[in-house]
Amino acid sequence: IDAGDEDDVRLVLENASITCTTTAPIYAKNADKVIISLPENTESTVTDTVTGTDGDDALTAAIFAKCDLSVNGTGTLNANANDGITSEDKLKITGGILNITSADDGLVGKDAVLIKDGTVHITASGNGIKSTKSEADKGYVYIGGGTVNITAEQDGIQAETSVLISAGEVNVTAGGGSANGEQKTGNAMFGGAQSTTTDETLSAKGIKAEAALDITGGTVTVDSADDSLHSSDSMTVSGGGITVKSGDDGLHADNTLTIEDGTIVVEESCEGLEA
Repeated sequence: IDAGDEDDVRLVLENASITCTTTAPIYAKNADKVIISLPENTESTVTDTVTGTDGDDALTAAIFAKCDLSVNGTGTLNANANDGITSEDKLKITGGILNITSADDGLVGKDAVLIKDGTVHITASGNGIKSTKSEADKGYVYIGGGTVNITAEQDGIQAETSVLISAGEVNVTAGGGSANGEQKTGNAMFGGAQSTTTDETLSAKGIKAEAALDITGGTVTVDSADDSLHSSDSMTVSGGGITVKSGDDGLHADNTLTIEDGTIVVEESCEGLEA
C-alpha cells in the first residue's frame, strides 16, 4: 500500500490466505491511515516466513505499517510471523477475532496500542503487546474493552510510557507464570533485592509501564514469573478487579502505589504490594 500522505485506505480480508517468502505479506508503506476490515463469518490468515527490508527499515511483521493502522469487523484474522502486527504509528483494534503467533512480539504500536473491542489471543516468544516511543504523549497502551489473552515468554504488556486499562478482560501469563519465578530467601524477600531490570530479555512481568500504570475498570488476571503489575514510577488502582500470582511482587511501583477503589487479590507473591 503506497498511497498519498492524506489518504485513508481500507483493505477487506475475506477468507484470504496470504504468504510471502521475501518480505512482509501486507506492507503499508505510505498512507494517512490503513484500515483492515474483517467481514462477519470470514477467516483470513497472513503468514510471514522472513524479515524483509525496505531501505534501512526491517519489516518484521506479517502486517507492517509505517502509518496508523486499525483492525475492525467481526471476522477472524490469524497472523503468524516474527512480530504479528506492527505499526510505526498507532495500532488500533476495534473488533474482530485476532489470533497472533509470533517468534518475537505479538502487537507493536510504536506510538500507541489501543484495544477498544474484539477478542485478541497472543502467543509470543517475546512480548505480547509493546509500545516503544518515549515521547510524553506516545509509547502507551490503552485497553478500553474487549478480551485480551496473552501468553508471552517475556512481558505480557510493555509500554515505554503508560498503560491504562478502563474496561474489558485482560488475562496474562508471562515467563511461564509464577512457578518460574526466582526463589528468594532472607533479606531479598523484604526489599533487599529490587525487581526492576533494564535487560528486556530477562523481564517476564505481566504488565509493565515506565511512567504510569492506571487501572480504572475491567478485570485483570496475571500469572507471571516476575512482577505481575509493575511501574517504574507510579501506579493507581481506582476500580475493576485484579487477581495476580507472581514469582516476585504482586503490584510494584518504584515511586508511589495508590489504591482508591476496586478489588485486588494477590494469590501468590514475595511482596504483595510494594512501593
